[in-house]
Order: sequence, then structure tokens, then C-alpha cells
Amino acid sequence: MAFWNKKEESRFDNSSSNQFQSSSEKPPSTDSSSSGDIVEPAVTKGAAESFANKASPEEEIRHRFGGKVRSVLGSGTVIQGKLSFDTPVQIDGKLSGEVFSSKALVIGRSGQVDAEVNVESLIVLGSVKGNIVASERIEVLPGGKLDGEISTPSLIIDDG
Repeated sequence: MAFWNKKEESRFDNSSSNQFQSSSEKPPSTDSSSSGDIVEPAVTKGAAESFANKASPEEEIRHRFGGKVRSVLGSGTVIQGKLSFDTPVQIDGKLSGEVFSSKALVIGRSGQVDAEVNVESLIVLGSVKGNIVASERIEVLPGGKLDGEISTPSLIIDDG
């Protein structure tokens, strides 16, 4: 597919001296119903689909933290006890006990947490049960479940 760049001498020039630049050196097709204006190439299907498709919540979370969710507790992981960390962490497995952090905790879709939680921010796609303190915010995304007492300056609950 060739892309065309139209050069115009003057916007009101009625001559047909418009020049085009292309690697194949042929002018683009024109639409006769629009008084000789150049028809721009259509957006390809792939590009149109990429604009139409929204990122998944997981992709949005990765983007939000600049890919810095460095630790992920996988879906087969089971932890009992205390967890503390200083970088964003995602839990896709099961955790019971206590969680402390000055950073974000992400509970993935398959994540199940039954704990006292004290973090900077909490993003819930799975389920969390327990008392939760988030110094910045708590977000419950579609499919997320939260059961317990919460304390946070900002609570966001998405539809779903």
C-alpha cells in the first residue's frame, strides 16, 4: 500500500499542477463526486481493529505501572503468613495472612486473598476478604469482589 503526500502550490489554484510523492510514482485515485479532491487512503482493517479493541484490564494495569509489576504469585501458588514488598505485586494465587507495602497490590482474576491488607493502592480483579487500608486508592474492576472493612481516600468501583 502506498501513502501519498499531496503538495499544493495554492489552496485556490485551479490548475491541475498538483504534484504527488510516492515510491510507485502514480497519483492516488480521485473521487469524481467531490469536485476533484484527493481521496485519502482508507485505514487498513488491522489498524481500525487496533483502535476499536480496548486493552484488557490486565494490560491497562501493566501500562499504568510502566511494566513494573515485578513479582507475580502465580495461580498455583498458596501462601500463608506475612507478605511485605516495595514494588508493585500481583497475586494470581491464594494468600491468607497479612500484606504490607508502600506500593500497589494487584489481585488478578484468579487471585484469592483472605488477609489484613495495608498498601498504597489496591486493584481488585479477583477476590479479597479482610480489613483493607489503602493510603491512596482502591479500585474494584469488573469481576472483582471485596468483602471487609475498607479505609481509603479514593474508592473506585467499575460496573460489572
